[in-house]
Amino acid sequence: MTDTTIELVHRVRLVTDHRVWGLGCRAVCSCGWAGSWTDDCGGALAAGADHLDTAIGPPDAMDELMSGLLDLQDDLAGVVVWLAENWSADLPVPDLHGLVEDRDREPVAVVRLLATTSDPAVLACVADRLGVPTHTDTQFDPSGTPCQRAFRRFGRVLVEVMLCGEDEQ
Repeated sequence: MTDTTIELVHRVRLVTDHRVWGLGCRAVCSCGWAGSWTDDCGGALAAGADHLDTAIGPPDAMDELMSGLLDLQDDLAGVVVWLAENWSADLPVPDLHGLVEDRDREPVAVVRLLATTSDPAVLACVADRLGVPTHTDTQFDPSGTPCQRAFRRFGRVLVEVMLCGEDEQ
């Protein structure tokens, strides 16, 4: 077995010198580029970001896809942990749905975990668990009654429970 370490061509780090020479902060890249000394780290971070934009250029479609998939992976991992810690067997089990949502005029992949119930007490419990209020939805059930829903976003993951219709008692 062979281990290979990949060195990034442009790995920017911050260098600070507030105590010895009082120079402040600056960004330094592994390619040899070094930014100007600034009084605060915010300016150095901005200079480092500008260097990366100039040296690497804008992301291509594959870069954006990979970045989006990694973001989605992080959000899924977060919701898995949240569900394990907060969801219980007495709550409806959501079904997994994939969808595309237009956020800021760009299509963004969103995973929807959707459950339905016909019991208002269950919806109230889910809303409490999610830490959100219930909302009247624009969808209607077959009887013409507006649906109620509780939902919470976890980045690109939407956990949602809908109440459409009521139990016959």
